Amino acid sequence: MNTIEATYEAGILRPSVPPDLFDGQRVRILVEAPGEKDVDDVPAHAHDGLPPHDADGIPSDALSEVEAGIRSLAEEGLITLPAARSQTEPVSEAERVRLADILGRASDRLVSDIVIEERGW
Repeated sequence: MNTIEATYEAGILRPSVPPDLFDGQRVRILVEAPGEKDVDDVPAHAHDGLPPHDADGIPSDALSEVEAGIRSLAEEGLITLPAARSQTEPVSEAERVRLADILGRASDRLVSDIVIEERGW
């Protein structure tokens, strides 16, 4: 895991240095603004109903920070939390790769082009 600084401009995070990522790679982002409330200042009830720690092998302290950030966003009215946690289990990495391969061979067109055509844009 790497930590890099970025600037948020017009809806886009612009990293101060090029990240070591390949095009299209999915990442997780923890946003920490200077002067932000310390995670320890979040009320104990802020974690109620959130998933257990280490669900994806993420250290407990990192999950606590993410949960606190999500709860803060909800308390500010910027996001709405679901009424209940999804019962759907995530697919394994092998299954995700298998499905991506199948979908990748399904058409020689980009999904975005298909969506645009279907919506008549």
